[in-house]
Amino acid sequence: MAPASGAGWRVSASRAGVADECVERVEDGALIGGRQGDERLPAREHGLIGRRIPEYTESGAPGGYYNAPALDGSRPGVYYINMRDMNELAKLSLPSLTYHEGIPGHHWQFALQQEAEGIPFIRSAMMFFAAYSEGWALYTEQLMDEIGVYADNPINRLGRSDGHAGQAVR
Repeated sequence: MAPASGAGWRVSASRAGVADECVERVEDGALIGGRQGDERLPAREHGLIGRRIPEYTESGAPGGYYNAPALDGSRPGVYYINMRDMNELAKLSLPSLTYHEGIPGHHWQFALQQEAEGIPFIRSAMMFFAAYSEGWALYTEQLMDEIGVYADNPINRLGRSDGHAGQAVR
């Protein structure tokens, strides 16, 4: 897998600028390069959009989270970004969080799970195992580093490390 063109992230001076960049990258699919070889990717377009966490829930919400698309395709997957206090969520860790929650993270994982054949419906659509889900998403953060998306921006690589330090102390 090759990094997408323009894979380097800006470190915007404005809080809204960083969140807007995350949403743009989620919506335009610029997170990683196209299909190569025999990778197992979702067969259909499941759709992914980025949104701000509603203000009435911001105070108790994490920095970002993901909601899977509707099984019938009527609603896309949604990556929510908490903009309550962007000083609390380091701008440099937003790219890693976006990969974790979006593509190739939870969004692809749940899309593949929904498409899985030969397993009971309850497993493909209703059960999500936290250890597996988080393992997948943490691996995607590492994968993005390995394929070079942070090569031109060491600040964002530092953000990935910052996120791992937070996960280690939880």
